[in-house]
Amino acid sequence: MANWHFAPTECSRENLLAERVSPERIVVTGNTVIDALFWVLSRIDAEPARRDRIVGELSAVLGFAWATRPFVLITGHRRENFGDGFLQICEALRALATRYPEVHFVYLVP
Repeated sequence: MANWHFAPTECSRENLLAERVSPERIVVTGNTVIDALFWVLSRIDAEPARRDRIVGELSAVLGFAWATRPFVLITGHRRENFGDGFLQICEALRALATRYPEVHFVYLVP
């Protein structure tokens, strides 16, 4: 149905090829969220004072050894995550937290 397919990753491109999409119609664009994350991390790492300030603030807010303990950061800002969607998210998080007690689950609330 589409003339052009903008794949965020090489894996996505391979999936499109497996679906017989013509390679000339596929453009690998990169994943804007992941690309932005790596860009921000590189800026933080480039400024030790900024990095130290962020580490201190995160340690104060999170209350666990986040730099050495595994954790999952959760956001639920889309409108479909309200109401029943939110309840489903909470139930899934409870199940995951029970299954993986060594992992901290951090749900951002603005």
